[in-house]
Amino acid sequence: MKKVVFILLLSVSICTIASAQQITFSKVYYDSLNMGIGANAFVPTFDNKYIVAGGSFSSAGGYIMKIDSAGNSLWSKTIACDGFNCIVSTNDSCYILGGSKYNGTFSDAFCTKINSAGSVIWSKTFSANDNLKINSILQTFDSGFVMTGTLNMNAAPYSKIFIAKMDAALTISWVKFIVIGSDDNEGFSVKQAPDSSYYVAGNTADYPPYNAYAFAIHLSESGTVLWAKKYNSGSYIVFSDFIVIYNGLVFYLDDGGNAELAKTDFSGNILWNKCYQIFPQGPHMFFPQVTSKVHQTADTSLVFVSGSCGGSSMAKTDSSGNVIWSRSLILDVVEAVETKDKGYFIFGNGPMCGSKQPPTTSSQIGILKTDSLGNDTINSWWGCMYDNPFSASSCIINSILATFGVSGGITSNTIASSANNVAIVVEGGCVAVLGAVSENKEDESISISPNPFTTQTTVEIKGNRGIGEIRAEVYDVFGREVKSLVISHSPFTIERGNLGSGVYFLRLTEENKIFTGKLVITD
Repeated sequence: MKKVVFILLLSVSICTIASAQQITFSKVYYDSLNMGIGANAFVPTFDNKYIVAGGSFSSAGGYIMKIDSAGNSLWSKTIACDGFNCIVSTNDSCYILGGSKYNGTFSDAFCTKINSAGSVIWSKTFSANDNLKINSILQTFDSGFVMTGTLNMNAAPYSKIFIAKMDAALTISWVKFIVIGSDDNEGFSVKQAPDSSYYVAGNTADYPPYNAYAFAIHLSESGTVLWAKKYNSGSYIVFSDFIVIYNGLVFYLDDGGNAELAKTDFSGNILWNKCYQIFPQGPHMFFPQVTSKVHQTADTSLVFVSGSCGGSSMAKTDSSGNVIWSRSLILDVVEAVETKDKGYFIFGNGPMCGSKQPPTTSSQIGILKTDSLGNDTINSWWGCMYDNPFSASSCIINSILATFGVSGGITSNTIASSANNVAIVVEGGCVAVLGAVSENKEDESISISPNPFTTQTTVEIKGNRGIGEIRAEVYDVFGREVKSLVISHSPFTIERGNLGSGVYFLRLTEENKIFTGKLVITD
């Protein structure tokens, strides 16, 4: 009996140790020709890897990359189109990407199917004699596809919500163009419910006067609109993403100052909603049409990201929206998903915004792998994310039954397309931060301890004998100088003073020598 107990305890210990040894890393990806690449969406693959989809500033326009769970690039390709806004896995271990493709007069909606090696299986365009694009695509229970996006026009209402269903043979089953607002209408996400019906959500606006709303539309399996609702918080609210769970929907919204989660029933009635004072969503520097995502984890918690090129946040909440932990990210974040080891895979774009605007050739993809608590590099101060505690507060969202108009009609064409290899460079570390200090790598000639710190830290220039004047300058992530001092010896102390928690950049100048480092301040 003692042997059995010992074996059981040993098994538990081994499992505990294994679960604690989660892979974490921070990596940056850019194309070797410096044309610039960016990520709009990604999806876990069937072989525990990931495919990233987005755009390239080369003439090809569309960009896809496959990486393994350690962040190593397996292949990197471009496809001729305007760029990809979404990607979804299919039940035959392939992938569908959606976006748009210019036809010489305007852009058609464009989708393509690739296999796990990145080779194109088929490509289709959808034309409506105006600029049409796909923002979200989903394989349906009948092995067909449903998609949503936007038809942009030159006259009011200037845009219409685009929803279309294809069967498994890629024949169009039905098409809907829906108008809710008098000024703007855009579908950002489509999901299928357990009863085979569809939910579509996005943004709409009226003008004059200008009022922005998030909306939700419920359609039957055959495409009949069952209801449409608008949501606002008194003045302004925009949609980011939503998920379908067993007893309703969870919407992820932004009111321009707060991120918000709202739980509704299947009829769109609000059951609860919470606000979070974090980095607000968008606009993104390189891909302004991107909306950040929300996901449900294996323990029924919720994970969402928010932000732009000026700064980003990630949070894990319980199923009622109460914050479990939260982080700030050095990344123009797009999405975070739970991994098999219960950590998180986070991706987005760079460089971060600053007072120095970048050329288009500087755009890069950043990917962080964290442990289950949202730490990207355990026991290391130079990680690409840092603790940023915040809590949920109550807020008000109103739901309004929306009136709408419905029309239809598009043509589809099968076209030839191919994926071409493109070489990329992979480096460790965070995406670049553009500002008064443009250095991205830490200088090994200085040491900063403790870091992170709450009140003060000590800086030492290695090998320095205290001869000569040293000027120390501290900059925030926007490149603004927030502190400076002149000292005549090393080591020396930097006081926090009135600086808020976050990441700052240190620049030391001694005669003709320059040293740089990163400061992380926590509360």
